[in-house]
Amino acid sequence: TVRFKLMSAKEFSQLNYRNRVSQAQDFVGKKSEGKIGYVHIPSMGESDQQQFEREVYEYIQGKDAIIFDVRFNGGGRISGLFPVD
Repeated sequence: TVRFKLMSAKEFSQLNYRNRVSQAQDFVGKKSEGKIGYVHIPSMGESDQQQFEREVYEYIQGKDAIIFDVRFNGGGRISGLFPVD
């Protein structure tokens, strides 16, 4: 038996976003031979800082550099709190 579950537009958008980020991480990893990490920052609201810190910690381990992708970023009030020069 095969069962299907319809996705809402929001669920599809989130799935599509996660796929794009995963593809970008794979691309950067392969092109840099694992020396560069990639993190996309979709927005900078107060609740996003924890996600940002978790992803940076995960993807910066053993890397020489990290790419912070802020394209399509919705903005927010905490951009000054991110430790990026």
